[in-house]
Amino acid sequence: MHLLYSNLSERLDKKESNLEQKITTKISQLLDKRISSEVSRIRKDVDSKLTEIRSEIKADLKSDLDEMSVRMDSLAEACKTEENIDLNVVIRNLPESQGENIENKVSALFREGLKLPNVHFSSVTRK
Repeated sequence: MHLLYSNLSERLDKKESNLEQKITTKISQLLDKRISSEVSRIRKDVDSKLTEIRSEIKADLKSDLDEMSVRMDSLAEACKTEENIDLNVVIRNLPESQGENIENKVSALFREGLKLPNVHFSSVTRK
């Protein structure tokens, strides 16, 4: 009887451990499946948000680039216009001499005669 009880006890212990192992495996599989599905769902959400943000950034960049292109075109057009004579200065009756440096003469006239020390010229010509 004792032997029978011992065998029965061993079999029950094996069944319990086997059942525990099966339950653990099953729970682990269910958790893995659930986590995988949630991660997949989150990944899809993140991907859709990233796609949306990318398209918004591309649209913003395109509009900014178009605006810059228009500004560059208008600037290029403004640079192509004829020479502006609004800032030209004519000096009459300036004595002429041999080997003169006309730029130094005009600079001295502005510096000493008009008391304007920081005047720069883009070009100086005698006509």
